[in-house]
Amino acid sequence: MKQGIFLLVSMFIVTACTKVQPYVKAYKIEPRVHVHTNAQTQCSQKSIRVANVLSQNSLMLDRMHYVSGQYNVASFTESKWSEAPNKAIHAMLMKVLENAKLYKHVAQRRSVVKSDVILENNLEDFMQYFVKNDTQSYVRIVLSATLVDRKTKRSLASRKFIQKEETKSSDAYGGVVALNTALGKILQEELLWLEGECR
Repeated sequence: MKQGIFLLVSMFIVTACTKVQPYVKAYKIEPRVHVHTNAQTQCSQKSIRVANVLSQNSLMLDRMHYVSGQYNVASFTESKWSEAPNKAIHAMLMKVLENAKLYKHVAQRRSVVKSDVILENNLEDFMQYFVKNDTQSYVRIVLSATLVDRKTKRSLASRKFIQKEETKSSDAYGGVVALNTALGKILQEELLWLEGECR
């Protein structure tokens, strides 16, 4: 009898102290980018190294942050990125440049292959913004790119890409769709900019 009561009390304590964690959905950063190949440029015999995408600390994590009102920054509790935004964007840049065949070789930061130029990117904004008492939202991406001569360490060209996209729904999923759309446009613009620098 005493053992039964002890077991019942123990189960009650364990159950009372157990916190139920919500199911967390993980979303990919994988925009669609239309890539056309153009092998007839000055860069077709050069190699490019894509440096890691720099960003503020919050964009180096898989948490999905948003802004509500003028100053409140928070994160979704039931949604996250499958990979930190800065890492996902670096992977997408590599993929886009490889598919475009603009350069003879596309190398990652730690590659032993000697490159002619280095592409540096700084992710300044990658967030969903809620407005009108959180009933509507939009996303904003700001990505700065700099093309650097590897030998001289001098900047050859730089450009800032800004994209704002309205969301179709004011929730995390709406933000994910809009951020992927906006990022696709930015990567397309960056590729066209690099093509222009190769002429």
